[in-house]
Amino acid sequence: MNIMYMPLALPSGLMVYKIGLPVKVATQIALALMTGGPIYSFYALIYATYEFWVIVYTPYSFIAASFPVWYLLQLKDHLNAWMLWAFVALSVMALGEYQKPVG
Repeated sequence: MNIMYMPLALPSGLMVYKIGLPVKVATQIALALMTGGPIYSFYALIYATYEFWVIVYTPYSFIAASFPVWYLLQLKDHLNAWMLWAFVALSVMALGEYQKPVG
């Protein structure tokens, strides 16, 4: 999921601050892509070496460090909050399922 989540913050920030897309719409687009990423990953496996990931994440790190905080981190933290609450909800649902009597 990290391969989808981290690079989504930059386009989300650009959609909101440069294009003028409402935060609600940019969030819906990012959440759809964040949900579709793990589903798609079951069908498109990536077999990559350590060197490949260094090559992929080095330019991303440079780009991310070049932008002001509000371009990238604010939207990343916004998406992170959505992901956090989704996992809290899934955990509560799983706990409720675990406590059902057998039979």
